Amino acid sequence: MRKSTCGRSERFMLISSERVFYAGLHGKPSVRALGALAVCVPLYGTARLEIEGQPPRISEILAVPAYLPHTITSESREILGLLIEPETVCDADLADIIRQCNDPVAAGQLATRFREIYATMVLSGTNGFTSADFDQIFLNRRLRPRELDTRISTVVSRFQTKPSSSISGGDCSNEVKLSLSRFLHLFKDETGMNFKTFRAWKRGRNILHHVNVE
Repeated sequence: MRKSTCGRSERFMLISSERVFYAGLHGKPSVRALGALAVCVPLYGTARLEIEGQPPRISEILAVPAYLPHTITSESREILGLLIEPETVCDADLADIIRQCNDPVAAGQLATRFREIYATMVLSGTNGFTSADFDQIFLNRRLRPRELDTRISTVVSRFQTKPSSSISGGDCSNEVKLSLSRFLHLFKDETGMNFKTFRAWKRGRNILHHVNVE
């Protein structure tokens, strides 16, 4: 887990190939569709989630599934954000996180947990985390990994190691000895997303390592 910071201890980012924790400015509200399950906690007060075709949701903590277009506005200028790469966690546990964030009692407890952990990090700093440690710290549980076909896990691992890779679907299908059509179909079945969308997100996510969080 890599820490990126730009001069102020209150604003920082913890980054690994499977998780991101962001503490910093919320930025101008706009429609976004992130390639990870996103959890947002305003540093104080509440935030408002808008998804087309659904009633707005206002809460201390909001969770949005990967690739779902949404807009979040916050009472607080600064937010705490958690990103979980969906191909690394089983669907049941991803759904549980969303249910927990939608439950009035559990949501308040989880938001408080995020804020307390953030305050501790500001005062004490951070050390390296595994994904399992990270999940336990923020979510108070160990998330179960998604069980991927070994051929697809090989491709996923390649992009986790080198997210800016320009490797094509054809290259991947040849590597795992599948036809292109079979590879693309299997990839979507296993990960829940199509290969091109996955590749584009990994490339975009790689930019986070260079983001100035100030």
